[in-house]
Amino acid sequence: MFVTGVAEWSDKGLLHDIDVKCFDDVWSPEYWLLWLTDETKVVFMVRDGLEGPPVGMAVCVLNEGGLVIEKLCVKKEYRRQGVSKMLLESARAMTLQYESEVPIYLAIPETWMYEGFSGHPNGLTDWVSKVGLKAARGILPRYFHINGEMVDGIRFAMEPETSDVKEESTAVLAV
Repeated sequence: MFVTGVAEWSDKGLLHDIDVKCFDDVWSPEYWLLWLTDETKVVFMVRDGLEGPPVGMAVCVLNEGGLVIEKLCVKKEYRRQGVSKMLLESARAMTLQYESEVPIYLAIPETWMYEGFSGHPNGLTDWVSKVGLKAARGILPRYFHINGEMVDGIRFAMEPETSDVKEESTAVLAV
């Protein structure tokens, strides 16, 4: 049974471990601490059981344009079990506390949508459709830092796009 919760500053090492297992370009433990102590940011974490190891995370920042998911990843051995959907649902639940509609955005590297990415016959296209994401606007030039290079991204939304989101940082995803 998977359990979702909000990560705390003491979880920085666990989050760094997930980061290392999912990405080539990872955040330092010190950077994780900055994220975990900033009130405008929240990190959702899914564990394998109440006391089990963390298996996935969603790193979110709330700004005037909406909730931006900066990182979403699930350890390889736990993929295709609904963990990413649980993380997206946690982000959606967080937005329900506001009186007005808060759109949720996630950017994905353009190359990850291509056939054959990560062993997926259709790249991440099927996953994007399955979790209810819709393309929100065109290409985000040089939005991601992957393997030492800047690559383009595509922004997706869980709600109809109602305003522009500031693109203040690079975002990454591993599903």
